[in-house]
Amino acid sequence: ESELHDKTSGLQEAVKTMKWSMDKLSDAKNKSASLVEELKDLRERKKGAEVALKEKTEQLVLELQAKAHADVDKRIAALAKKHAKGLEDADKKAKKIVKQTKEVSAEIDSSERKYIDLVMEGDSIVGRIEDVKMRQMQELVGRLKQQEQTEEPLRQRKVSVLSKPLN
Repeated sequence: ESELHDKTSGLQEAVKTMKWSMDKLSDAKNKSASLVEELKDLRERKKGAEVALKEKTEQLVLELQAKAHADVDKRIAALAKKHAKGLEDADKKAKKIVKQTKEVSAEIDSSERKYIDLVMEGDSIVGRIEDVKMRQMQELVGRLKQQEQTEEPLRQRKVSVLSKPLN
């Protein structure tokens, strides 16, 4: 009986240990199933996070591209404005030069007209001087001829008087 009691008690102990092991095994199965579910959930959340990250990355890339395009557009606009200002300044300078050229050209034309007028006036004066000289020469020639005509008979008389013997 003591032996039976020892064996019974050993069996009861073995049953307890087996029951405890079965409980632990059941807990481990439940925990394993829970971990599998948690792993599935984590994998789905990871996929969701990857999709969200990809979408956010694409959005950020698009925003950065848009910002870069806007910056480039601003720079282009600024350069175009600066270039337009430069062209406007150059146009103003060109107009000023054209105006000054016209003024100088007008002065040259005026000077040429004055020069032509002076040359014509000079020619007129020279012509009048030549006319006066010509008249004076003609008058002088006329006077000389007249003088010669009046002197010729005197000379002839002198010659005749000198050629006559003195008595």
